Amino acid sequence: MIKRNKPYKCNEYIIEDDFVLIKMSKGEVFVIDKEDLDRVKAHYWHLGSNNYAYSFYTDDLKKVRRINLHRYIMGVIDDSLAIIDHIDANKNNCCKSNLRITTKATNGINRHPRKDNPSGYVGIAKHKKCTRWESQISVDGKRIILGYFDNINEAINARVLAEKKYYGIVSVQYREMGY
Repeated sequence: MIKRNKPYKCNEYIIEDDFVLIKMSKGEVFVIDKEDLDRVKAHYWHLGSNNYAYSFYTDDLKKVRRINLHRYIMGVIDDSLAIIDHIDANKNNCCKSNLRITTKATNGINRHPRKDNPSGYVGIAKHKKCTRWESQISVDGKRIILGYFDNINEAINARVLAEKKYYGIVSVQYREMGY
């Protein structure tokens, strides 16, 4: 059971129809379901350097512990191995409909490309020797080359089909593109 630390400060809560906006001290805004407001309001939420909202609580052994908002909402307090995935990859959206308990592998595919990715797409790269677009995917730690394509859109289509086949879902970047 979580024993709540009494907050010395309060976040600002803006109640909408079926959700609540939590405004942090520096203006950052997080979204939660209205039904979670009373539980969440018992804590003061901060923005961490990793851009996740977090607070502190005292456990049964009287130790002060840190908890991220999305883990708190999903009820995953002590299980450090459980992964909570933001389905839309938006750390500020902590509504239950946007959160799921998942595996590290599934969480890893639900991401945007790295900033240093020259193609701008996850799993797509310009092949150095043949100057064609290489499409690839990792499954169970093994890299699978999906093919080499003259057109980047063909490479993207191959990647999306492979994500559906191997992962059962399409990563957030490609969902945002309409796949």
